[in-house]
Amino acid sequence: MKKMYFLAWIAFNLMSVSSNATDLVEMSAPVPEPPVWNEPLPGRFEGHYIGLHVGYGWAKGIFDTCICGSDDEEFVGKRIGGFAGRNWVVSSGYVAGVEADLSYDWNKAPLYGAHVGTGFSGSARMRAGYEIGNVLLYAAGGLTVADAYVKNPNDSEVAHGWTVGLGTDWAVTDATFVRLEYRYNKFSTVYLEGVKSAFDQDVVSIGIANRF
Repeated sequence: MKKMYFLAWIAFNLMSVSSNATDLVEMSAPVPEPPVWNEPLPGRFEGHYIGLHVGYGWAKGIFDTCICGSDDEEFVGKRIGGFAGRNWVVSSGYVAGVEADLSYDWNKAPLYGAHVGTGFSGSARMRAGYEIGNVLLYAAGGLTVADAYVKNPNDSEVAHGWTVGLGTDWAVTDATFVRLEYRYNKFSTVYLEGVKSAFDQDVVSIGIANRF
């Protein structure tokens, strides 16, 4: 009988030790929770956009004739137009994009009894910038064209060239941004009524656009 009690006491202690060991394992090695994947939020300037701009242009023309030699003339005027483009966030804070625009300038100057100036113009540009909060600082460059003309007598020719600029886009809402931009346009030589003419232009503009 004493032997049976002794064996039962040993079995009870073994079960207690096993139970305590199991509790220690569970307390020291909790089951890890599965990781949660959070997709990065898109940038404020990611995607397509379309907008309008207004501004002011300062143009300079150099006109070369055999009789009068060369003459420099400056002409300034307002401009209005529209633009559309696409931005991509290429890495944290860095933005690349493409943009096209079409504008009309009201600028002309008297020359030899006639009036010369430029009308419609457009460009296709690549952009690169850096996003700081709700502000995008960018540089842009590409190709540009402008309709150069002379009136009385009447003649016109499309001038081709290049354009570079700097600007700031400010996101006022998740879908809308406003813009301040400076750009320089350099055009090729054209011949208006036989007069060799070369143009360049400085432009300052403000705009508003909507992302979609």
